[in-house]
Amino acid sequence: MGMEKNPKAPPTAKRISRETILESFDHAFRGLLFCARRERNFQIHLIIAGAVLVGSLFLNLSLLEFYVLILVITMVLVAEMVNTAFEKLADLVAPEQSRRVRDLKNIGAACVLVVAAVSVLIGYLILGTHLAFYSPSALRAVQNSPWYLTVVALLATIVAVLFLKRRLQSRSLFHGGMPSGHAAVSFALVTGIFFTSGGNLLVTALALPLAVLVAQSRVRRDIHTWPEVIYGALLGAGMTTLIFQVLHLPTGK
Repeated sequence: MGMEKNPKAPPTAKRISRETILESFDHAFRGLLFCARRERNFQIHLIIAGAVLVGSLFLNLSLLEFYVLILVITMVLVAEMVNTAFEKLADLVAPEQSRRVRDLKNIGAACVLVVAAVSVLIGYLILGTHLAFYSPSALRAVQNSPWYLTVVALLATIVAVLFLKRRLQSRSLFHGGMPSGHAAVSFALVTGIFFTSGGNLLVTALALPLAVLVAQSRVRRDIHTWPEVIYGALLGAGMTTLIFQVLHLPTGK
């Protein structure tokens, strides 16, 4: 009886092989749809990628530059999908969320962050030369635009807040702890408004109460204490002032 079944083995193996190839494409497409529908970070990457690709059509990029953009966008999307699969696997293997599992997830997220940061740098180097073609250099374009410099100041403030929270071993990088990130960003915006408006005290006075309300709300909700809010406000205002002064941006037109 066993000898009679052997001749049927090769056709069955071929049929299974064909089905596996077709199913692999189906599984891959289902995985892509899962990330596009369920994963917020992947959706954000898709939106940014679409905006970059559409915008690049109006910038007269060379074929090589367009290829590089496609490559870095693909790297970010693939890194995000791999990180998502890694997190799902970690949750399945160790649903109790041990410290080691959290460390592994943080490493996976860090991989996505590194790839995304490099892609942003490459995108800036490619697109910046076409966007700032009226300026002799990208750095001069930033220096001559107070709004660009305000964005730099906000990013520097956020990085400083995260660094200090990490050094001071806060329980969360985005919720509570010393210093208050909301207060830092709010007062960084007020300081940026002061410089971009040419030192207009009236405009600054109109924006200042909003920053104070943001800081007060953090204390009222028991997320931060007053010292954490005050240190955050000083950090945001000081960081923005430092950046504007170091780059010698003129205050006003």
